[in-house]
Amino acid sequence: MTKRISSRHTYPHFADFRTRLYPMAQDLNPQGDQICKGLLQFHHAKPLGDRGLYWLKITLANTAGQDKATWAERIAWVDANHDMIIDSGLNPLDGQRLWADPSIDEPYVFLAAAREYALAVGLDNPAHFLSRSVCAMDGVCNGMQILSLLGKDSVGAIKTNCSSLEKRYDLYSEIKDAVILLNNQRALEGREEALAWMGKITRSTVKRATMTTPYGVTPRGIAGQLVKDGFCDNIEGRKGTNAAFMRDLIVDALKTSVNSSSTIMEYFQQSAKALAKQELPLKWLTPTGVECTQAYHKLRETKVLTLMGTFRLWNEDRNTGLDERKNYLAASPNVVHSFDAGLLHNVALRLKNDYGVTSTAFIHDSYGVHHGQLECGENAVDVLHKVIREEAHKIFKGNYLEEFREHILSYAPHVELPEAPAQGDFNVDELLNSPYFFS
Repeated sequence: MTKRISSRHTYPHFADFRTRLYPMAQDLNPQGDQICKGLLQFHHAKPLGDRGLYWLKITLANTAGQDKATWAERIAWVDANHDMIIDSGLNPLDGQRLWADPSIDEPYVFLAAAREYALAVGLDNPAHFLSRSVCAMDGVCNGMQILSLLGKDSVGAIKTNCSSLEKRYDLYSEIKDAVILLNNQRALEGREEALAWMGKITRSTVKRATMTTPYGVTPRGIAGQLVKDGFCDNIEGRKGTNAAFMRDLIVDALKTSVNSSSTIMEYFQQSAKALAKQELPLKWLTPTGVECTQAYHKLRETKVLTLMGTFRLWNEDRNTGLDERKNYLAASPNVVHSFDAGLLHNVALRLKNDYGVTSTAFIHDSYGVHHGQLECGENAVDVLHKVIREEAHKIFKGNYLEEFREHILSYAPHVELPEAPAQGDFNVDELLNSPYFFS
């Protein structure tokens, strides 16, 4: 097992119809759970150089749940826990075991980084330490980022850290605060459900609903998430009733905070619906110029007679016509996913062609590179930050919503499509200087 884990592996990927990439290896891969991420390292080591130790500290802070803080606050957290991190990295079982603390978000990834940190600072010059671990930079509420940039929505762009402001915004905490305020109002009105939820609404309560809204989650789906994730387990009353109550508060808070995103989502959905009524698929171009085709067909029922009785099987059949509802619901998440895929493709190509970076660990809206120094003399993470912002700027500087409509009309000129939503006043040039766009 040791020999297998320490050997060199590459991960061929396949693309779905939206051009999103997935590794073919189903078990140990960069898109696996955090145990997999903690085990996997880059085959080729790179010296930390002048900036590597800084980014190694950022990885420690991010995996410890400090990723909502500013850069300076994350570094300060690592410095404050310096001795404990070193002891936990060198003595994971018998030491202070900081990695096993419940407050640590990704314990195994944190442990891997802690070991490298301990070994690096143990040298006379940490810059010479040869690092193999992954530094991942994640998009901040990436679905909302994409929708805000597509609509040039200044409010949404600020709240999802697309702007050049030095403040690090946390949309999930903002939604949480708005939900608490709404719940307090309902409690004053005497709602039993509101009283039951008092003091039990956290950032985690609203995170999944906020994160999945750009991907078309329905109100019913949000209620199901709350029950499935256990948020209703310790609330007095029926789970379904409490979940429905909290769902309504979250939906109201989202409408107030990021209302423009729902307008763009509806634009994609209504376009798909208009096409499906004419038995036409939804087609659009990704940022890399690939044409995606969405065509969900109605299901055909097949009865299968077995020794145990008759079973009904439902299969999609191209001869049954398009499913209007399914195409409507899937339009927004599929378009949004094609944008995060397109940005990933462009970033990967730039890193390889301009900087010789061939070792990467990408997970849709999470980009991983070495902590250390590239052969060109620049730090890999600094290069990544620069490239992400430049490529995102290229993608979102135009009016894609109008281009989306024009592309549909090029193959379906007779279909009555909704007008493209008006562009807001956000200056996409701010992306180039955004400190927390991916962080």
